[in-house]
Amino acid sequence: LYAFNSPKRGVNSIVSETGKDNRFNYEDRKMKEYKPSLDLYYFVNLPKKQTLAINAVGTIITTRNEYGMSEYILPQNYVCEDRKAPELSSLGEPVADYYYSTNGKKHSLITEAIYTKETEKVNISVGGEYTIGFTDNKYVGSTNAHALIHNNNEYLFAQIQGNIPFGKKEQTIGYQLGIGANRSSIHQGDFGYDNWMIRPQLTVLIPVSKNANIKLQSRITPNEPSLANVTDVRQYDNSLFIKSGNKELKPSHTWYNEVSLGGEVKNVEYTLEASWSNNPNALMNTYTPEKEANGNWVIVSRPENHKRFSKGNIYSDMTWKIFPDKWHVSFWISYDHYESIGNTYRHFYNTTPVGFYSWVQLGNFSMDVAFRTQPHYLIGVLIQGEEKRSDVSISYKWKDLKFSLGCMLVGSPMKL
Repeated sequence: LYAFNSPKRGVNSIVSETGKDNRFNYEDRKMKEYKPSLDLYYFVNLPKKQTLAINAVGTIITTRNEYGMSEYILPQNYVCEDRKAPELSSLGEPVADYYYSTNGKKHSLITEAIYTKETEKVNISVGGEYTIGFTDNKYVGSTNAHALIHNNNEYLFAQIQGNIPFGKKEQTIGYQLGIGANRSSIHQGDFGYDNWMIRPQLTVLIPVSKNANIKLQSRITPNEPSLANVTDVRQYDNSLFIKSGNKELKPSHTWYNEVSLGGEVKNVEYTLEASWSNNPNALMNTYTPEKEANGNWVIVSRPENHKRFSKGNIYSDMTWKIFPDKWHVSFWISYDHYESIGNTYRHFYNTTPVGFYSWVQLGNFSMDVAFRTQPHYLIGVLIQGEEKRSDVSISYKWKDLKFSLGCMLVGSPMKL
């Protein structure tokens, strides 16, 4: 049983538009979720190193989300200081109000069975999973809609794992080879899809010395549109931005490949890896300007299937165990290359984040220091960033108790 209640959340913002007065957007969000579930699990050891596991999970998810947005005209002489929001009472009546309430209920049943057999040379696994779901969402407020969605997913797989003798020193090449077939289905009225996909997977571990290995990986994974995105509902975030779903979305897949070298030389551990992933028919948002009946322009965000999204990555890290049980220092660097090929655009982006971590132990005291430049990534037409890190924490352990004091974003400015 899971219950969640968030009575107050939201992000306030100041919006600037060329040729217009600045606006203050005040958000009020509420969310409740109730999720009882029943999980049945059966496991049995069979003769001759065989096992069978069967699992079934039934869930009913009930949610209620509320979103309110009020827009106010800011005085021309207003100055934002210390990131404090202006007093609403000083701004008069809002020039725009939006309110939405979404009541949803989802019934789902997930069943799974896995059979395994161990032999002297290989381990074999065969299994399958079946999922069925029904979702009923009702939207009221500034937009009124009712969405009934049926979804199904079947997955069958077989996998073999073992070792092949290699070299003259009883070394072995480890491998894991699998093949799966996946069928996914989402239907909403006359719209929807039924999609079959073959999902191969291969992992090979090759020893190159006593303390170093090369690892090769290749796999295909599905990318399913979310149930929220296949609901063709338009909702205003504010007077400038609209989010819309898309009933015509289709699933896609990602082919991921990686080669890595890892090992240890004396007190230094190292990793060097290169990877490439390709996602044809990628699910990405399109942002389109649209003129409304009142003459105002808005930006409409809508998920669509685009031509391709690819990412290349070269990553390296090193950990120096200066004193193995007392002091470790780590460095890492990553080079990321993104290619976002949309239906009407082509965007390329490169970024090189770096990081540092150090840990030291002095008696019952320990200290951790972490630093990371702000990483950025491209998806669709948007470049987004995660938080940078510059954190310090000091801990003291007394018997089975541990006390910690930490500070985040050390040295960062407090003002935007």
